[in-house]
Amino acid sequence: MALAVSAWAGPETLPETALGAVSVVIDGDTVRIDGVAGDIRLAGILAPQTRPGHDDTATAATQARDGLAALVAGHEVSVRSLPVTTDRDGRVLAHLIRDDGLWLQAELIRRGLARVAVNADTAMFAPDLLALEDEARRAGRGLWSDPAFAVRAAADTSRLFRDAGTFQIVDGHVANASRHGDVIYLDFGDQDQDKDHRDFAAAIPRASWPQFSTANLKPLTLAGRHVRVRGWITRHHGPAMEITHPAMIEVLE
Repeated sequence: MALAVSAWAGPETLPETALGAVSVVIDGDTVRIDGVAGDIRLAGILAPQTRPGHDDTATAATQARDGLAALVAGHEVSVRSLPVTTDRDGRVLAHLIRDDGLWLQAELIRRGLARVAVNADTAMFAPDLLALEDEARRAGRGLWSDPAFAVRAAADTSRLFRDAGTFQIVDGHVANASRHGDVIYLDFGDQDQDKDHRDFAAAIPRASWPQFSTANLKPLTLAGRHVRVRGWITRHHGPAMEITHPAMIEVLE
């Protein structure tokens, strides 16, 4: 059963900046709305995207787009914009609430049509969305039944190296946590410089440290802990990920 926004202390607290029907569903997390200039990006989530040369994501991307189209058909939606109003591509960042109270981000996550993807600008309501994502993943709904979107093991360095340029959720134990200059590193394995490829590491830049302090999450105490991190995989000696907000780290034990 779909959940109305009233079930969460969520985006109804944000100012309504527009109300209208969705005229175009561009993909599983981007729409156009009558009377609103530009594209609207559903904040806090990432739907599967079609990538050239990667047929493994095409079906999930189509399902996400079609799922969003079905949810908005015949309804008006309320646009609830964030304090940071646009992303780097100029799209309006917003949470969308259907005219019957359905919070679209929450419903897409609940159905397994998207993953939680946040940064410092879009982390509002992340705990609610993460709880729904966990439920969908355990139930194997939507993309969670597709191996292409499986949570990656931090120890699987070769797979993570191939995942460079993609958004991933990575699970593992932190072997070491240390500060080097303006970055805190969470190392998930051996960082021996003599290896061809070092093991996976997550980097937390200084600009993000105040938010970790506010959240009472101390990255330097995470050595030995089981965590799940999410973000975009890059290559830096080995596979790496930049963590810019506490909601990008889940401490599991």
